[in-house]
Amino acid sequence: VIRKKTFSGCDSLSQVTLPSALKVIGESAFEGCEKLTAIRIPDSVEKIEDHAFALCDNLKEIHIKNAALLEDQDLVEDVRIIQD
Repeated sequence: VIRKKTFSGCDSLSQVTLPSALKVIGESAFEGCEKLTAIRIPDSVEKIEDHAFALCDNLKEIHIKNAALLEDQDLVEDVRIIQD
């Protein structure tokens, strides 16, 4: 589990490697991580809580197998969802 607001406001965070056994990305976990440009969500993730990637203005790519987990997320308009 990545807990609520774990990386919120970490303006120097540009890359992150999520563990392959991760189940939950908590509310606002990466909110405001302005330098984050891409993230790969492991297949093990079952839930992405509200606002997990809100205000990540430079987030351009999210790699995820189950794109339905991103429904109702506050994502920047031009983020590309890559299902793989």
